[in-house]
Amino acid sequence: MKRLVLLHRCLREAFPIVFIFEIVRVNAAATTDFDVQHKNCLTNNPPDVVFLLRLKDGKTQFHPGESIRLELCFSSKRKNTYTLDDGRYDRSGRLPNENWNLEPGERVTDPLQEYFEGGCFMGGGLRGMPTLTSTNEVITVDLNEWFKIDQPGKYRLYDVSARIIDQRNPPAAQQEKPIASNVVTFEILPTDQSWAAKRLENIKRTLKTAIEEEPLRDAARGLRFLNTEGAARELVNQIGNEQHPGHFEFHLGLFSSPYRKIIVEEMEKKLVAADYPISDTFYRDLVKLKALLLHPEPLPVVIHTLNQNTMTVTNEEAVIERWRKTLKIRNDEGKQLRMTYFSQLLDVVSAKKDFARAMTLRTLLNNISNTPLTQRNPDSAKQFEKLQILLAVSFQKLPNEIQANLLEYNWQTIRCPGLLPPLRNILQSTQGKAAVYPDLRGLALRRIYELSPEEGRKLILQEIRTPQISVYPAALGVLSDKTLPDLDEVFAEGLEKRKDLDGLDYYSFLVGRYATGAILERVKKFFGGVSKGWACAIQAPLLAYFLRVDPPYGSDLVDQAVDFQGTGCRHTVLEEVAKMHWDPSLEKIAIKHLSNPDPEVAASAARMLKRYGSPAALKSLQDRLQNFHSQWKDHPKDLDFGYGDAKNNASHAQLENALVDAIGGALHWFPDKTILKQTEAFCVTSNSLRQVQGWMNEGITNSITHVNLGDRDDWQLSMARCQLNSEADLKTKLSQFPPGTVFIWNWWSNGNPEEESRDQKLFGELQKFLAQHNIKLERNVVPNDEMNFW
Repeated sequence: MKRLVLLHRCLREAFPIVFIFEIVRVNAAATTDFDVQHKNCLTNNPPDVVFLLRLKDGKTQFHPGESIRLELCFSSKRKNTYTLDDGRYDRSGRLPNENWNLEPGERVTDPLQEYFEGGCFMGGGLRGMPTLTSTNEVITVDLNEWFKIDQPGKYRLYDVSARIIDQRNPPAAQQEKPIASNVVTFEILPTDQSWAAKRLENIKRTLKTAIEEEPLRDAARGLRFLNTEGAARELVNQIGNEQHPGHFEFHLGLFSSPYRKIIVEEMEKKLVAADYPISDTFYRDLVKLKALLLHPEPLPVVIHTLNQNTMTVTNEEAVIERWRKTLKIRNDEGKQLRMTYFSQLLDVVSAKKDFARAMTLRTLLNNISNTPLTQRNPDSAKQFEKLQILLAVSFQKLPNEIQANLLEYNWQTIRCPGLLPPLRNILQSTQGKAAVYPDLRGLALRRIYELSPEEGRKLILQEIRTPQISVYPAALGVLSDKTLPDLDEVFAEGLEKRKDLDGLDYYSFLVGRYATGAILERVKKFFGGVSKGWACAIQAPLLAYFLRVDPPYGSDLVDQAVDFQGTGCRHTVLEEVAKMHWDPSLEKIAIKHLSNPDPEVAASAARMLKRYGSPAALKSLQDRLQNFHSQWKDHPKDLDFGYGDAKNNASHAQLENALVDAIGGALHWFPDKTILKQTEAFCVTSNSLRQVQGWMNEGITNSITHVNLGDRDDWQLSMARCQLNSEADLKTKLSQFPPGTVFIWNWWSNGNPEEESRDQKLFGELQKFLAQHNIKLERNVVPNDEMNFW
């Protein structure tokens, strides 16, 4: 007798979570039988928690490929003791909480073994942590996620779930405890081709006609589990639709289907089909599936770890080496396939039609952007420019959602003068009304301003004058003008004549950004004081305006706003005002409120000082940390907290973290070893202590990483524990280091020649600046050019 056990282990440090999957096959005859092991598992269950496993709707017979839906029911009569991780999904594709025990195991396989076996996957998702009561908390799952069960016969199943947390344990020791369920029995019926065909037709009909997301997702999930040849072909038909709510189900279905050869053949046909859009997912999946088809030999079973480059389940070097060799073969094959398919797409993209052409052009551009410099061919730059022009011509064939995504997150990849006509068309087609997709109109305005500043400025000013609001206010704040005196009357009337709160955030932002002191008294009258309890999005920009045009008055109001208990805005107002307008008086206010009895206010003050505070603020942060240490050092365990803890001191622990982070990672100072040693001595929580010790072990990091996030001005440089948002920030940070320091410049090119030119210019300017301080800046001559597919 055999059984199959799937163990799932996860490392949870921060969202997104990284889940690590381990697949272990156990021969039950060599250990113990199913019933004995189940009995042993039950002995470890908490006596006052009930875990009931049941088949949904009492259904016990299933066709091969039919969803086997289970309900996990948790309850406890002991009040306020246990919490439940009720996660229902995971972005990696599989929840990590269940340890399934199925008999007989030799009849089933893991449908996603190959998908997960090559490495770690980024995951995570929203989840609640309810406290258990005598009423069942029910979680519904599909067993098909873990097992492909297509052989007829009866099966028995129980689950050892890692979802329960006992709040009686010390918070620092709280972790999910395994709890075993009862055994359920179900039967898989013999294969019925007519049932499978009817099931496929029903799924296809739903995918074609349904409007609501839930039935569309259910249909996609059903298609993924069906495991027939017809289902495999339909998965290929559907995977090109990135906007489908069930797109990720289609993606997983391609890898779990037993008809891989058919899938690859169909995808290769779609690659050159005139009416089929080639998305990024389609392109990557085809490369991986083809490589797996050419090299189907299984990888050795391993445990995937994050803290080592080797992934090992044994000390046997031969097994580890075989794993590496097999993975390298697939990876090398993937690189070659990527180039082959890229060439095919280049040849046929002009023949593709409308939406299909636009989507395929986007994928081709992204492929060049994601290819390391050393792997690009000599024609890459010319290809890139040609593809940009072609995409600009086809841009209006894309749905609004994809247009917005490209303009927001892929701007440096698609940016070219040819986009001006479609951007103008977006403004014309949405004139006088809100954009179909949130802020598509605002994105168009911003991008026109970048491509044609004079034209963009006229359009933005025109939009500001338009009474009907159709963009988010931030889209209008990109002008280089410090103020717009000619529009003062528009701003003041915008505040005074709004009959309700709708739109006040819009005009408040514009006042904070552009208004002059000429309308100060009118704005004061409108504002009426902090005690009116304005919404944060209205209050913060108006406070920034007062601080800018009347610093003493504005400073007094900001101080009042931090103390005002009527809204939650006090927890963020210092940071929000500083983002819009920095004034030295804010530093004094922040230092004062480091001792605010509300730890969230104090933490916000610390975060503001980290970003904007002068070196003089360092001592105040150190003093506050020392006071925090004096308050909590004798009972550090009280700062540990867990879900459902009635005495949750999370805000106090987060205050300590904000103080430590500000001391060690501020923009305007760099702490030496003495400061870090002092900080270490005053840490109370283990999290802050580990952070400081990590800094001390790390020393001075000489790596500068340039990351472009899409906007011309929305780029980041990270170095020395700091995230820097401008060239001025970088110069400020670099000048804090001693003469003789050598920094290494790391920059990942996105393939856009214009961006590469800008990087070269920035690098040269920084070299000259640092030379004045006897500091060197060198390029990374050995870039990380590995293009891995698993």
